[in-house]
Amino acid sequence: MKTLVILLSFFIFNFVSLLGQKDSCDSPYAPGRFIFLAKVQIVNTDFGILRSVNDELLGSLPFDAELTDDFPARPMYKLELNLSPFKSGIFSIVTIFHSSGSRVSYADYSGLYTSDIVFSAFGVGAGYTNFFSKKTDIIKIGFNVDLGFMSKEYTFKTTVRIGDETEIQGQKYNESSVYVQPGLIVAFNYKAFMIGLNLNYMMDFNGRFMDDRENVISYRGFRPGLVFGLNSNVIK
Repeated sequence: MKTLVILLSFFIFNFVSLLGQKDSCDSPYAPGRFIFLAKVQIVNTDFGILRSVNDELLGSLPFDAELTDDFPARPMYKLELNLSPFKSGIFSIVTIFHSSGSRVSYADYSGLYTSDIVFSAFGVGAGYTNFFSKKTDIIKIGFNVDLGFMSKEYTFKTTVRIGDETEIQGQKYNESSVYVQPGLIVAFNYKAFMIGLNLNYMMDFNGRFMDDRENVISYRGFRPGLVFGLNSNVIK
């Protein structure tokens, strides 16, 4: 809780301080413009708990099933709608999405067995970005931070088919968490377009502020990624 209070204070401090900033550290966009940003981040999530579920299942089945998918690494996608209401600083509405999964399967002449685990996470938050560079600089260097709420869903589905008969059983579990993601951004800005690199550290507070229990999957860790931006100047 102390960490969250410190980060919120940092966020508010930068919001107040930007009101008095001069043009030397302007946003790369004119006041009143909005920017679409798409970010693709590398996620190295620990699925150890869910993998152990599959290990126990493989050991308990009376036939030789195989693990055909084992939570492959997939990127985290972020979409941001940014607004630059002042001469410095960019405020944004942030959405996050990430998913992965696994499959245990077995098939022979008599039928089919599959056991799927699908994990997905969706987050919504607010962000702030400020560039240290001047508006005329082609290469922009700055910092950004976003915080919000994340919903995580675990879907367990088992399918058994014997001959023409098919039986499907499934369960879903949901968790909620609070996340904070500060970081640095280096971007190349040309007219209304931006492309760059972003390095963030995500702090996922494991749902303790939401439902008083620990989450199975935590996103805590570094998140390097690519940034693509489009200024509203080119949208007619």
